[in-house]
Amino acid sequence: MLGSKAYPMSGTGNPNEYSATIPANEVTSDDLVVVATCNGNDESTTIGSVTLYDPIGRITDSITHQPVAEATVTLYQVPDWLAKTGPQDTRPNTCQSDNSKTAGEAWNQPAPTTLGMLVNTDATVVIPRINQQAADDGYYGWNLFPGCWYVTVEASGYS
Repeated sequence: MLGSKAYPMSGTGNPNEYSATIPANEVTSDDLVVVATCNGNDESTTIGSVTLYDPIGRITDSITHQPVAEATVTLYQVPDWLAKTGPQDTRPNTCQSDNSKTAGEAWNQPAPTTLGMLVNTDATVVIPRINQQAADDGYYGWNLFPGCWYVTVEASGYS
């Protein structure tokens, strides 16, 4: 189960090994629980959890502070890079994350945009399943699995 939704498991062919598939568009932040029926009784075991991260924001004019209507925000992923786990994380191919900086501290590691790829919403857990957003109120946002992500913004009349 992921949250309150059940996904049937089937044997893999190996002794005591089972698998289940959760469709990408049904992945949510919640606990992963295996429910087994033994002698007529259900036994639940939490085996992990799924955490989705939410890059969100609002595109505003730097002078008027008003929303930029119809600004197009495009989501990119840096393949094979991981989010830093804390301030002392110095592994290669990692990007700054909420866990690697203190609250309120400015972001100071530019995204490696030369390595970024437009998100393939058919192959990656992205909620909503679109790689571009445009809104009159300037807001944008996605729910994503941990990794290295960045956005670009385009709007008529802005450079």
